[in-house]
Amino acid sequence: MMKKTLLIAAVIGLVNVTSSQAVLLITGISDGNETGGEPKSLEIYTTTDIADLSVFYIARDTNGAGPWDTFAQLPSVALTAGSFYYTAGTTGAETYLTNAGFSVGTTNSILNVNGDDIIGLATADNAAAVYDSVAVVVNATT
Repeated sequence: MMKKTLLIAAVIGLVNVTSSQAVLLITGISDGNETGGEPKSLEIYTTTDIADLSVFYIARDTNGAGPWDTFAQLPSVALTAGSFYYTAGTTGAETYLTNAGFSVGTTNSILNVNGDDIIGLATADNAAAVYDSVAVVVNATT
């Protein structure tokens, strides 16, 4: 049986657009060693209660050239402080994460990235947390 290995990268926190405290953190991103870099996933940690996660988006900058070009709104779920939320890139990644004991909140192809793509979290007004780049102001509704 082939051993599956995930590359998990810890990343810097994000800035809440209404205060100086972090609300969400990208705490892990996986780009596996299977065909196509599977499984791909994103781990988000919340430092405070969030009544509706759908005010946040996953943002992608394809090829890292800017500006943000793809957005995926997170689902309308409540999270309590100290919670982790997992997004899988494909149903195969969802199965892998579930078998590893993680509860997957959603599956979204926005995580189908390669080595020069940038993944971030955003609200409709601002970039909140970014993996592999500097945060910039974005408008996720366009």
